[in-house]
Amino acid sequence: MSAGMTPTEFTPEHPNLPRRGALGLMFAAIALSGSLGGLIGYSLVATTCPDTPTRAEQLLQQIRGFHAHVPSCALKELGGAVLGTILAAIGAATIAVLVLRAQSEWRGHAPRRAPERASEPEPGRVDRSGQTDSAERLRERHSRGRPASIAVSRRKSRNQSPVSTS
Repeated sequence: MSAGMTPTEFTPEHPNLPRRGALGLMFAAIALSGSLGGLIGYSLVATTCPDTPTRAEQLLQQIRGFHAHVPSCALKELGGAVLGTILAAIGAATIAVLVLRAQSEWRGHAPRRAPERASEPEPGRVDRSGQTDSAERLRERHSRGRPASIAVSRRKSRNQSPVSTS
């Protein structure tokens, strides 16, 4: 321990560090995609590499002294598996890092929500009595705190049509 630090002091973690669950999920995704990439690489090489003589070579084997040469595919299959594993793991790691960065930035700059007023529920919401609020009930709630003349004049002005009859 240095001279300035006491046993109770510790360095706090950065607030934008990814959570352990996200890191574990990232590791599992990279390992899974790497193994699947290895299987794909192996399969591509295994389907294109001949392990038996071609039809023409089989016919030529009937000639005395001719032996068809069939190359070993083991090294090529290993190379395909390793290359597929590396490419798939790098691709998955790139995506995982971008997702974790976006997640940490979103957490750091979370959208602010406007505080909801408890006295004025939205239309269609169920209030405490179990009834659904209609537009008329909401208008009545808004007019409760106003003088009766203003509330009545507002209701009348809403019910009048804008078309004049002259």
